Amino acid sequence: PSPVASASMDLSSTCTSAADAPCYANLRAGDSVVVTNEERTWEKFYAFVMPSSSVTATTATPSMMVPPFVASPKSGHLAPRGGANNACDENDRYSDSARITVRMNEDYFNNKADNNEQQQWWLVVGTEEAKWYYVLEY
Repeated sequence: PSPVASASMDLSSTCTSAADAPCYANLRAGDSVVVTNEERTWEKFYAFVMPSSSVTATTATPSMMVPPFVASPKSGHLAPRGGANNACDENDRYSDSARITVRMNEDYFNNKADNNEQQQWWLVVGTEEAKWYYVLEY
């Protein structure tokens, strides 16, 4: 089994991504997803925003280098499935899940003069075992 992504919205819609990874329902600024570890080991997770198309240093415009969304937290660790005891404070267990929130990036809107195209953006959340892609809407 792999870590599980869930959210407070319907994630039943899927789309095809270049990596053949699940692509879930669209997210907007202020939405969040919860990643839960199904593995029996600690898992490092990451979350970042990326353009949906291939962008290279030679094809990127300045607005593509600054995404319109930011994911928080960007990384962390998930305790093994079911959580783990905290030896220092038994009332404060280590969690096997993390909530990743998407918000608008102020820097993007301050630099959007050259952003004539409507680039599609994805939130990518993953661990060593699994990855999920969420289409981000303005």
